[in-house]
Amino acid sequence: MYHYVYKVTHIETGQFYIGSRSCNVMPSLDINYMGSMKTWKPDKTKLIKEIIKDDFISKEDAIKCESNEIRKNIHNKLNENYNIPDSGWHTLGMVTVKDTHGKTMLVSVDDPRYISGELVGCNKGHKVVRGIEGKCVRISIESDEYKNGDYMGLTHGKAVVKDKNGKRYSILKNDPKYTSGEYISIAKNKVNVKDADGNTLQVDTDDERYISGELVGTNKGNVVVKDSNGTIMVVSTNDPRYVSGELIVPHTGMVNVIDINGKSMRVNRDDPRYISGELISTTANTEWICNDDLHIATKIKNGESIPDGWRKGKKYK
Repeated sequence: MYHYVYKVTHIETGQFYIGSRSCNVMPSLDINYMGSMKTWKPDKTKLIKEIIKDDFISKEDAIKCESNEIRKNIHNKLNENYNIPDSGWHTLGMVTVKDTHGKTMLVSVDDPRYISGELVGCNKGHKVVRGIEGKCVRISIESDEYKNGDYMGLTHGKAVVKDKNGKRYSILKNDPKYTSGEYISIAKNKVNVKDADGNTLQVDTDDERYISGELVGTNKGNVVVKDSNGTIMVVSTNDPRYVSGELIVPHTGMVNVIDINGKSMRVNRDDPRYISGELISTTANTEWICNDDLHIATKIKNGESIPDGWRKGKKYK
C-alpha cells in the first residue's frame, strides 16, 4: 500500500485543494484520482495534480503531513480546504450565507456574490425573540407577529446585576432583590469610554481621567443611523451623509404605541390607526420618575403615587 499527499489546482482560477491518499499503485501512476473534495465541486478536467510527498510508511503519517500543508495555506484565499484532519472544520474568513431561494452555503467573505449582496447572511432580516409563553424562536422582523409586539427581545425586561460579592446574574427588573437594592446593576457607577487613540475601556464615573475629559464616552461624536436600504450603522455626527439627511436616525418618523388591549408596537406617525386615535402613544399621560440609588428611570401614569426611594425626573444622580 502506498500513501501520499497531493495538491490539485484549477488551471484557470488558481483554486487548489490539498489531500492525502492511500492506494495500491505507485502515486505517479494514480493519474485518474483527482481529489476527495466535499464542498468544492470544480470541473475535474481543468485540474492539474501535483504529488507533494509520497514516501510515507503509514496512512497516519500522510494525514499528519496533509494537515500541516493545509495549515501552511490556511490564509490563502484560493485554498479550498475547509476541513483540517485531526482538527475539524475551520471557518476562518468564511461566512454562512443564503441565496434568493433560501439555499445555504459557506463562502469566503471576499466572495463577489457576498460583497455585492447577491448572497446574504442566513440570519439577515431575522431575530431571536421570546414569546408570551417564554418560548424562544427566530422570526422575520418583517412578520406581523414581530411588528405587532407579540414577541419580545430575549433581554426585554431583564437586567444584568451583581450581588455584594460581585457575582453576576441576569434577572427580571421587577425582581424584589433588584428593586430593593440587594442586587445592583453591573453598570452602576461605571461608564464606557475611549482615549485619544480610540482604545475603549470601562472605568468608574469618578475616574480622574474621565472627569478631566482625557477619557470621553465611547459614543461621543457618533450617532446610530440607517441608509435608504435600512442598513444600520454608526457614523460621526460630522459625516456629510448624516449632515445632508441622506442617513437618518433609525426610528425617524416612528412612534411607540399601544392598542386597546394594551399590546405595544412601533408604527409610522402617519399610520391611520395612530392618527385616528385607535393606537395611542405609550408615553401619553405619563411622567418620568427615577431612583438615584438604583440608577434607573421609568415612567408611570400621571396621578400614580411615586414609590418610596423614587422621585420625579428622568436623570438620576
